[in-house]
Amino acid sequence: GSVGGKTLLNNENFTAYRNRLTSNQTCSPGIFMFMRSPRMFRSVIGVLMVMGLLFGCAGKPPEKRGVEAGNLLACPDRPNCVSTAEEPSARYVPPLEYTVPREEAIAAMTQIVSGMKNTNIREKKDGYFWVECTSMIFGFVDDLEIYFPKEKQEVYIRSAARLGYSDIGVNRKRVEKIRELFSGYNYK
Repeated sequence: GSVGGKTLLNNENFTAYRNRLTSNQTCSPGIFMFMRSPRMFRSVIGVLMVMGLLFGCAGKPPEKRGVEAGNLLACPDRPNCVSTAEEPSARYVPPLEYTVPREEAIAAMTQIVSGMKNTNIREKKDGYFWVECTSMIFGFVDDLEIYFPKEKQEVYIRSAARLGYSDIGVNRKRVEKIRELFSGYNYK
């Protein structure tokens, strides 16, 4: 195939690529056996992608979540989580604020979260939301928790990846997008 007039993978450039990879003395040519031909290479990559889509990378839902002592739980000791309960740390995000009645703010948040792609509200009660957010490509699942304490006009929020160590900033971006949508929400 080609994109913009450039050939992506043909027998000639594939062979050159394979030879370049297998000529590295620190790497065993055996691991590249599946690369005997461009067709086999594409087939293996295709199978891996399908497996990723079928089986996903969901992980198990967190055993412990929710509100304790009026706040969401702290993040685990990994950089793949952000929370309003993490002050002061690199994982801290400030609470969201609102000036309308609590029930209106909760209704607005419900619309915002429901309108986000690949989200599933798993639990919603007493001003607490637990939402699963699934990545489009490999099906990684992050857990988003949102809490509206009754005594404050603030929204506590926590977003954490279920798997892995780093999330490349995905959870922070998600929280900042929610903050942007929530602060600009038209309550009329």
